[in-house]
Amino acid sequence: MNSSQSNDPDPLQSWLADQWPAIVSQFGIPAKVFYSLTRYLYQLQKQTDNRVSIPPAWEYHIIFGVEFCRELKWSETEYAEALDQLSRTGHVHIDNSQWVLPEHSFLVETDSIPEIELELPNVIWFSRHSLRLPADLRQALATAYALIEGNSIDDVHDKTPQLTNDFDWLLGAGIGLTMHARDVADHAEARLLLLKSENLLRAGIGISSDSKIWSALSYCTYQQAINEENTEVKLESAQRAVQAARKSIAHDIQNDSAWIRLGVSLGIIADHTSEFAQQKSYREQEIEAYEKAIAIDQHDDSYWFNLGSAVGQLANLETDVETVRQLRQKNFDALQSAVDTNPKNHWAWISLGMRYQELAEDEHQPQEKSFLLLKSISANRRALDIDRHVVAAWQNLTSSLDKLAELSTDSNRITALRSQQFQASEQAAKLAPDEIVSWTNLGTAAMCLADAESHSAPPEIVKPLRLQAIDAFRSALELEKLNPFVWFQIANACYDVSRAASDSKTKIEFSNRQLEALQMTVQIEPQFVPAWLNLGHAYRLSPETGVESKTDHLENAIEAYQSAIDLEPTNSAAWANLGWCHAMISRLQNEERQTQRFWTSVQAYETAIDHDEKNDFALSNLAIHFGELYRHETDPPRQVEYATKAFDLFQRALTINDGSFSTWFNYCFFLSAVHDLSDELGFTRSELLDKQIEAAEKSTELNAENENAWLMLGLTLGQSADLQKRLTDSVLLNQRSIEAYRTAIAIDEAFFSAWSSLGIRLIYLWQMETDDDLRAEALEATHHALENNEGHYNAACVFALAGEIEKSLEQLDWVLQQNLVPIDHIKTDPDLKPLRDHERFHQLINRNHT
Repeated sequence: MNSSQSNDPDPLQSWLADQWPAIVSQFGIPAKVFYSLTRYLYQLQKQTDNRVSIPPAWEYHIIFGVEFCRELKWSETEYAEALDQLSRTGHVHIDNSQWVLPEHSFLVETDSIPEIELELPNVIWFSRHSLRLPADLRQALATAYALIEGNSIDDVHDKTPQLTNDFDWLLGAGIGLTMHARDVADHAEARLLLLKSENLLRAGIGISSDSKIWSALSYCTYQQAINEENTEVKLESAQRAVQAARKSIAHDIQNDSAWIRLGVSLGIIADHTSEFAQQKSYREQEIEAYEKAIAIDQHDDSYWFNLGSAVGQLANLETDVETVRQLRQKNFDALQSAVDTNPKNHWAWISLGMRYQELAEDEHQPQEKSFLLLKSISANRRALDIDRHVVAAWQNLTSSLDKLAELSTDSNRITALRSQQFQASEQAAKLAPDEIVSWTNLGTAAMCLADAESHSAPPEIVKPLRLQAIDAFRSALELEKLNPFVWFQIANACYDVSRAASDSKTKIEFSNRQLEALQMTVQIEPQFVPAWLNLGHAYRLSPETGVESKTDHLENAIEAYQSAIDLEPTNSAAWANLGWCHAMISRLQNEERQTQRFWTSVQAYETAIDHDEKNDFALSNLAIHFGELYRHETDPPRQVEYATKAFDLFQRALTINDGSFSTWFNYCFFLSAVHDLSDELGFTRSELLDKQIEAAEKSTELNAENENAWLMLGLTLGQSADLQKRLTDSVLLNQRSIEAYRTAIAIDEAFFSAWSSLGIRLIYLWQMETDDDLRAEALEATHHALENNEGHYNAACVFALAGEIEKSLEQLDWVLQQNLVPIDHIKTDPDLKPLRDHERFHQLINRNHT
């Protein structure tokens, strides 16, 4: 190891800093004392040089004593004091200047052990000196070492083959890694942990092959299978799990855990097998494995539950009515056995209820679906009979009632079921009326019920539900009037009412109530940064109309965001929203670019990015700013500077979040404006158009109901079509452009700019394919746009290309009078070429010059 490596921080020390509280919480003072002693001895051994030889830990420990340590001014003095204190409490004793450690049972609960930060021993040292730890603690600490970044577990068993406990070490670390991977949300991270686990377990098999380690390997590979998204890899992992389970069973046919691993692994294979006969065979083998486990241990309700699930899956594969009936009965019997095995286990009843819900979802017959949902309701009520305080049971009951109400066609029955659904959520509040959380949960449940009914129920029914939610939050305030968090929740509920309201009066009323609740929140707790942020959002998103009122609300939003910044100067979100508000006021007041407020907005966005370089909202809005500066700048060098900054900012924003519609849309709009600077940006015009097409397509993908996105896609595809040299490429792009315009019109028939653009693109395609239907549709689209005073210049082009010369000249006359298009462009536009042989065209041009 070189010097730089030797100075690297101890990875176990980093792990301990994060995991130490959990270790102590789980294993108590034994873990704490063990680390205190081993860390001290390791440090002592490093510094003693030739003065003393340290014997193995957990046999006896040489300590020079408190006074001698103090004389030498060693950093370990505090550890010596800790050991001295252990001696006084009888936990250790001194024999001829040696600290003698009794059996592990001496470790009783005490608060007297100081937490001293010293360097930890390495993994090899630990593996040699932790043999007398209890198995569960040893396994946990083995897992800890296995998780150290950059530390190879392979080194452990490679460098210590003589240890008799290598097998235990590898088995413990393997199981620990598997259990840890099971709780990791990130699939890639879990995949790596499971791969390490499999390698450790296979190394252990090389030392000693028995049923226990094969069973652990089966569970590890089973976890790999359920974690894997790729079907082929998933099946390979499941097959390995099956093989390991069968190996475990071969060593011990009474290993019920191995039978269960075999069953669940076969179930995965069945789930991903398309061939009917094979799938059925795997299901039958899965059921057989569960039955073997149950024959060994009939008292584990999870075995019965797995059997019921597998039988239900097999029933779905059968076509014979009688066979299906028998299997469904067996399915029910197995699940019933689960709750019979432990009738006081409310989770077993909840699982039975959830299974009925799943079966109901797969059932197509309304009567059978209703029956299954009623079974689910019954099972959840049984769970509540055992323990009415279980939140999950109330939630599942509410869900089943909701599904049953959706299935019903009778309005009275629907009303009754919805009432029961709300009452179920209300019961929780009645059980604990003195707890604020009960009322806040009820408020949330009421709003969810209103949301469920809002698609069909009239407003006079939905609105009271939302108001009941607010009342529930008010009840919470009766328990604690100055609770800022309850006021905060009231504000959120009022926001939901305002958002769902169809009339402006209600929107404004509850928007104001939201503001009042947030103002109360910050009045009670002025240090509550999220409340200041939401207050800013409430002002920023206020439904008030009119430039003056909008501006007033934005100024208030600025004050709220500034308050959040005063409390938390590095709050990137507050800075970004502050910038947005300044920019919006500037736009509302039609200020020229380069004003003080405009640059205040720029500075706020830049500050937001300084505090969080991944703030895509700030990046994209700052990009829009520089895009605006580019469009309003006349100095070429600055144009290039602003365009380059905007391009780079958009790229950064999209790298961070490629799922933002507004960023992709504004990026596309920006690209459409910088074609003349393609060289300066490092692209050909064709390459820049490809990026523009990508941005337009992404916009429509993220928001398929936005007509402006489809219009932008149509325009972009049309621009690309005009650059193509091959006719077939141009035709294809024109066709795609036309479809984009048609989609925009389907979303909004009054989108007349789309009608105008559709007309010009249809006439281009007609020129290529000479299909008179295209010409007729182009003229129809153009007339539709003109009827709404839209697209006069496009109309002039369409009419000219279609041979409607007089109509074209008429539209061109209007365009010239309005001075909408530069005359130099009109004189050179190829679309108007058919007009140039007509005297009136030249008269119009000359008149405009005059």
